[in-house]
Amino acid sequence: MENNIYEIDPDIELYLKEQQKKKEIKRTANFIGGAFIALMVLPFIVSSMLVNFLKVIGLPLSQVELLLKDPMFSMLLQIFLSITMFILPLGIILYGEHLKLGEIVSFKKPKKELFLPIVLVCIGITAFANIVTNMITSVFNGVGIPVSAPPIDFPKGILGFVMSFLAVAVTPAFVEELALRGVYLGSLKKNGNAFAVGVSAILFGMMHGNLAQLPFAFILGGAIGVAVVKTDSIWTGIIIHLINNAISVILTQITENIESSMISAFVMSLYFALCVLAFFTGIYLLRGKAKDLVQSKTESTELFKKMKWFFSAPAIIISIVITAIECVSAIFIY
Repeated sequence: MENNIYEIDPDIELYLKEQQKKKEIKRTANFIGGAFIALMVLPFIVSSMLVNFLKVIGLPLSQVELLLKDPMFSMLLQIFLSITMFILPLGIILYGEHLKLGEIVSFKKPKKELFLPIVLVCIGITAFANIVTNMITSVFNGVGIPVSAPPIDFPKGILGFVMSFLAVAVTPAFVEELALRGVYLGSLKKNGNAFAVGVSAILFGMMHGNLAQLPFAFILGGAIGVAVVKTDSIWTGIIIHLINNAISVILTQITENIESSMISAFVMSLYFALCVLAFFTGIYLLRGKAKDLVQSKTESTELFKKMKWFFSAPAIIISIVITAIECVSAIFIY
């Protein structure tokens, strides 16, 4: 008598492994979705608590409104909200997945031979992302759907510039990268680099909550994700993010203080030219150094399936709905 009657059919075994992987991805997706929902909701909760606190201590409503509109106070509030809305929700993922920060986020020095070329390429990609974003915005505006990013009122003077730089460039570079390319991407890397980079890029786009910034954030988020994976360091993402946001602050300050539209156009043209130069310089320096940037052939065949599992998790669906509501609301608010 043959003694292999208890052997599992290979097809059934493959099916069971796939179902187990699906269960693991959905579990991780729900924790990430929960963190993302907290990330989206916390600013409203904290802002409401602050307004109520100011009222309780006896500040008149008119003064509360003036304080909230004050550019310097807005920057201070933005720093606080950035730290709160990103750092606190990370505990949901770390606790739920039984992970330690050091296990999934690499704080090592970036790989020396890849760091500079990849940073230059990513700076170049920001110009491409801006062009794509402007095209999409033009299409929406052309069909009567006003799409714009939320306005930022920068405080004046040297102190105002320093505060703007801290609020718009420094703080987001650290907290957003720690969240998106750190904990989010790091907790997903076990399912493949392409999957982790793709999901973190989509979430980075969704996080901005408006159609004007979503495409730019998605493209740049994907580029930074690849940069972090290839250089094996979260510091690469922080530096690229910091450079991008710092350029935005500096360009805004320059163009706002230039009355001549011709000079403003020249400054923006120079910026795009330098971005293009950075891109091609980075490509030249990368020759033969970065093969298979994100994935292997075997990984790419499973990518769509994993994406489908992840984005069909209940917490992620709720996150998408919240993002859609924010995007629609932004059309009427901004």
